[in-house]
Amino acid sequence: MQDNNWLYNEYKNIVKDQIKENIVEECSSHFETNSYYMPHSAVVRKDKETTKVRMVFDASSKEDYRETYELLNTSLYVDDLFAGSSESFYKAFDLSKDAIEILKDANMNLRKFKTNSKELRKLWNENGIGDVCESGERSLKVLGIIWNLNNDTFKLDAQPLLELIKNLKNSKRCVLKTAAKVFDPIGFISPFVLIIKCLMQEIWEYGLGWDEQLPTELKNKWETWCSQVCLLNDLTLER
Repeated sequence: MQDNNWLYNEYKNIVKDQIKENIVEECSSHFETNSYYMPHSAVVRKDKETTKVRMVFDASSKEDYRETYELLNTSLYVDDLFAGSSESFYKAFDLSKDAIEILKDANMNLRKFKTNSKELRKLWNENGIGDVCESGERSLKVLGIIWNLNNDTFKLDAQPLLELIKNLKNSKRCVLKTAAKVFDPIGFISPFVLIIKCLMQEIWEYGLGWDEQLPTELKNKWETWCSQVCLLNDLTLER
């Protein structure tokens, strides 16, 4: 602001006037108790005839919401926010409340809250926050992965993959189509996915056409892999 003499002087006069009117007061840099300085900034409207500069107090500035801003930058996927707190359900409640306020400024409505914590669910309900899931709801999908709210575990839904391979042939095209269908965003089943990726490498080394039948050796590996897909439905991992 000091680089702009006109704005600096205008703002300085506003502060002096507010001190004179007892709206604000000068503060000391030394306090015996905890203190809080409310951020403020200048809003310039040169199109106004009278008040071209005014002071705006920002009690909900980015500094106050620093942790929540970082959470939104790292945990917001398309229009879903996945986050939590390892400290306490009170901390998780504060994060959710702050996230609502921040997104509201961007005309975005954060709603449909879900949690595996009974205490946090109660806090949400008591404070009228969003559309809170019922306590009887057992699971939901998070980026395509099933989250069991009761025992706090993750599992994959292998049904789409099972439906796909049910009528597939033993060909290069079908193996590639299946490999592309595997959805494992966090790498839960990396060892299993690695098998079909290695199989694809072998198929390419044979130089087969897209719809040629696989040689017996590769055909057996392909069919063995397909027979094990159903086991993915039994895999669960703790969050």
